[in-house]
Formats: sequence, C-alpha cells, structure tokens
Amino acid sequence: ETSTKGTDPDQASFYNYEITRTWTATDAAGNSSSQSQKITVSDASAPTLSGVPADVTVTCDNIPAVASPSASDVCDATPAIT
Repeated sequence: ETSTKGTDPDQASFYNYEITRTWTATDAAGNSSSQSQKITVSDASAPTLSGVPADVTVTCDNIPAVASPSASDVCDATPAIT
C-alpha cells in the first residue's frame, strides 16, 4: 500500500490524497499477475459554525461584545475560525 497523504494537519494534503493498494498472485512456477485499487480520499464538506449571533440594530455605542462562535468539521478536529 502506498499513500500520498501529507503529514501536516494544517495542510490540505492531509485530508485530500490517494491510497494505492496492489495485490500480486504468484504460482509455484513463478508466474504472477497484479492488480491495483486506487482510493481517492477527499474532504468535500465545509465546517459548520455555531454560536454566531443574529443580526441586531443598536443605538449609539450600545454595540454588543464580540461573540465566540465554535466550528465543527467532519475531517478536521480543530477548524480555524477567523
């Protein structure tokens, strides 16, 4: 088995990569044949935000404090929030 998966979870190659598995059958006479399977792994789901406050209209300097939303993702355990 070979893989192109990256080692850095902060890079896309950690979540989007290919695995190739190859099987070889060999008989007693030394004849062989091989076949491979290619598996494409991709992160196609966007993170989900929660805790984002609703729009609000305020007067003068009554601006609410900045919220601290959270995010979850199918593949990345710690998606960045900016």
